[in-house]
Amino acid sequence: MPGLQVIPITGESIYSILARSHVLDANASPLVTLRNRTGIRGYKPLSGLPTHLEKLSKSVYVADGPIRLVQAHTHFPLYAHFLSEVRQELLKTAMFYTGSPKARLGLLRNDMGARDWRRFCTKCKEMDIERYGVATWHREHSLSGVMVCPIHGLPLIEHCTAGKYGERDLILPILGEEIFVPRSDDAREKLIFIASEIKTMMERPAKNMISGSVYRRLLQERDLLTKKDRIRQRSLEKMVTSWLSPLKNIIGFDKLISNLKVERSWVAELVDGSDGFHHPVKHIVLWGALGVDFNEVTNTASGPGIQLELDLRNNKHIDLTRDFIEELLAATKSYRQAAKTLGVDISVLQIAAESQSMHVPRRPKKISLEIRNLIANEFISIPSSILAKQYNVSVGTVNRIRRVARKNSQISIV
Repeated sequence: MPGLQVIPITGESIYSILARSHVLDANASPLVTLRNRTGIRGYKPLSGLPTHLEKLSKSVYVADGPIRLVQAHTHFPLYAHFLSEVRQELLKTAMFYTGSPKARLGLLRNDMGARDWRRFCTKCKEMDIERYGVATWHREHSLSGVMVCPIHGLPLIEHCTAGKYGERDLILPILGEEIFVPRSDDAREKLIFIASEIKTMMERPAKNMISGSVYRRLLQERDLLTKKDRIRQRSLEKMVTSWLSPLKNIIGFDKLISNLKVERSWVAELVDGSDGFHHPVKHIVLWGALGVDFNEVTNTASGPGIQLELDLRNNKHIDLTRDFIEELLAATKSYRQAAKTLGVDISVLQIAAESQSMHVPRRPKKISLEIRNLIANEFISIPSSILAKQYNVSVGTVNRIRRVARKNSQISIV
């Protein structure tokens, strides 16, 4: 059973809350603390986008439950500035319960990496102990690309993962090694800019999605669009490369530079309004190259000439338009998961889709003997996903039929 309720401290990460809980619970193993607090013994606590927050919220003192944990103690607010409202809701649902938030966001495929770090600032540690009587892990210090403290400008101290429990160990900031930061003033200035922008975005609510239309206006003001409204890609990439050059020896930033040399770089994709996910650090690097910051970008988004997303939803009704359903399906990958996310029966969503002239795949309730035989006799080299689509059944059904066929074949041979 969970021990005493823990009061979250402003800006501390979920990992920090769990580490303090472990001290209060006085358990010999962190795995016991994790099981009691989250419901899972093998829970991975070191994540800026953690799961099972519904369960955790019952053992900490927060007024608004899991939503407060998401907004004030995770990296969600940082990413929310670049997500549509539908994707924000899907991401929060995955964090409340389970659903691989990093994979759902697209974080696992980005150049900056998806790893979270045990890093702290010595000055922040001293201030925490003075204010709260305990040192905490700050959520903005654990992100890839954050090398210095956004408040004090000091290189962060990193605690290496080691020991019996590895990343599941629950410890508070004590000792570590100072991470490498280039000595040049230019490099430090840029790293402080990145860290400060990240902290600012985490503390500001996401009102308007920062999209390609915002960037096109910024580019137009800097003569980086042609008369035919095309991006001057080479000029823009040259500016970004120049801004990044002092950071070329830092892992992550070196990839950003090398990936500017391809035919269609991440900068081009970012500013042209493509739907793909881009790590916030990439956006911040672009801002630095353009000589703007988060405040100026959001002011541009709020200015005339930019079409902003309006919150047309209310708590009682969701307008199931074709665009809404298509975006929901693209994020959840199935009607069943989409219906679960909305909290409606799958039939409601399918009927709404059909009313919008959308194709809704229907699977037979009962698999005929003929279909079973056809699937069983297909070559084993054909992927189950292909057969599932061909015979309009689930992949699980194909696998079950194949397993039974193999078992019967083995019995016959004997």
